[in-house]
Amino acid sequence: MDIFYYWKNFEADRNAGRVGTIKSTAEKLKMFTDASPDGIWAFGSPMGRKHELQLLARLQCAVRQSTSGAIVYEPEHPASVAYDGGAEEHVQQITQWVSRHFPRMCLANFQGPSGQEALRGSALKELEAMAARMPRSAFRAPAVAPTEA
Repeated sequence: MDIFYYWKNFEADRNAGRVGTIKSTAEKLKMFTDASPDGIWAFGSPMGRKHELQLLARLQCAVRQSTSGAIVYEPEHPASVAYDGGAEEHVQQITQWVSRHFPRMCLANFQGPSGQEALRGSALKELEAMAARMPRSAFRAPAVAPTEA
């Protein structure tokens, strides 16, 4: 099982270093941690396109839940990748896929816990297949230890 996560301020949070956890309601956190998620798939709206979605990242879960009530992920893990899913073809594919599999999330405009859901079965397999065709890069490069001169 993986997690669908709508990340409203993805670029701002990433650039400011606000990465490593996702928060939710106690009910959603319990549902997610009980299912032992492997990864978090982050989605967002392309700039100026409120009702469309793009795939932003897939993040490797670290521990199932932190003591602060958030799910922890590993931004430096090799499986944590950022996608360049802004091409028109990718936006259309992701938007149609979300509309087909998560219509209630779309109706709720991905607000708060309505932007978070478990990903399983055929929906997850379809997403993995689409993501495999998208350009990607490391989510955040690991810090490099200084070398001795």
